[in-house]
Amino acid sequence: MKKTLLLLAALVAAAFTTAQAEDILWQEDFSSYEAEAVPAGGTYKYVCVDGAGATKIYAEALAGGTTPELLINKYDTKKHPEPGSFSVTVPMNGKSGEMTLSFKRNNKALDVTAIGAELGKMVRTGNTDEYPVTVAAGTTEVTFTFTAGSANVRFDDAKLYQGTAKKPAGLSWGTATREVTIGSSENKFPTLSNANELPVTYASSEASVATIAQDGTITLVAEGKTTVSAAFAGNDTYEAQTVTYELTVKPAADPSEDISNTPETAYTVAKARELIDAGKGLSSKVYVKGIVKKVQEIDTTGTFGNATYFIWDAEGEDDMEIYRGYGLNGQKFNEAGATLVEVGDVVIVYGQMTKYKETYEFSANSQIYSIVKGGPTGIQTLGRQKAASRSYDLQGRVAPASQRGVVLANGQKVLVK
Repeated sequence: MKKTLLLLAALVAAAFTTAQAEDILWQEDFSSYEAEAVPAGGTYKYVCVDGAGATKIYAEALAGGTTPELLINKYDTKKHPEPGSFSVTVPMNGKSGEMTLSFKRNNKALDVTAIGAELGKMVRTGNTDEYPVTVAAGTTEVTFTFTAGSANVRFDDAKLYQGTAKKPAGLSWGTATREVTIGSSENKFPTLSNANELPVTYASSEASVATIAQDGTITLVAEGKTTVSAAFAGNDTYEAQTVTYELTVKPAADPSEDISNTPETAYTVAKARELIDAGKGLSSKVYVKGIVKKVQEIDTTGTFGNATYFIWDAEGEDDMEIYRGYGLNGQKFNEAGATLVEVGDVVIVYGQMTKYKETYEFSANSQIYSIVKGGPTGIQTLGRQKAASRSYDLQGRVAPASQRGVVLANGQKVLVK
């Protein structure tokens, strides 16, 4: 008797679990569309309506979902003859009863209507809207129409389902790109965030550039670029998800091009730029000496404690960005007693050089080896006749001959009267 009861209980539990599992009738995240495309037709008879050609796909994620997303055109009686809208017709395939319609949108008004179903009261959580949907037995299809109000609406990650929605897998690499060098001991590869401890499959799109083992270990093979991915297939509880980042592999440094130096032989900014252009020894950390030309940001209260600023030789227009670097001996700028960098300071910075697009720079996490303050105590008072033939204001611009006040000349702060 006990065995019979236990078996019956197990069957009931299994039936309940099956009934509660998510059953998706329609799902769309627009990942199959290119920017500027207009969804139309297809299995779900998509229809986009707008008066100015603006209801289309954009390669953005303002709705809080994936990229790309759909922009539904705003209503403007002067410019658009009718409000923008997006319609989808979902075949029921014998399904009926209670369902849920969910989607993401930005914080703009969006009217939702249904033909063939009854919509309940919407519940909004963050950027996600959820509508209870009731479909009568025998209904063959349901059409949902999403209509913009007086502002453009971003729309994404839509789904019509029965049962309990699956949870997001929650995978993340924490970055979109990473650059490494063959043979370098300072390579730092992204670590996959997998809080739910889901089984994932790793892959590299270009095995000739880098491979990745199923424990996440990456092996660099040759110079080039590859897309590293981690994929979860999905189960009854969590949604399927694939996350990627682009890995750029640089060739091993040529030992004959060792450019490492000492604080006493620190490179000028001009020499540093020359080495960067030549691509020499960029896997080595070096010392560069310069004058602080501009301070873009110093994090004195946040969690990072770094600074982004520019140095130069005070001759010509060329400079070098110190990107998210630290203070003296690696001290964070948000620590008590930290010496802040100011325009006019003479610094020797130790770090790894690179070029990002058109900017010559030290990569993140460089540090100041020494700093000679060029603040008020470092200002020299000179007449115009004693100033350099070319001087600069404190923002790094060439100062006109008529300028008075504090300028930078010959690597020092000068008070011109």
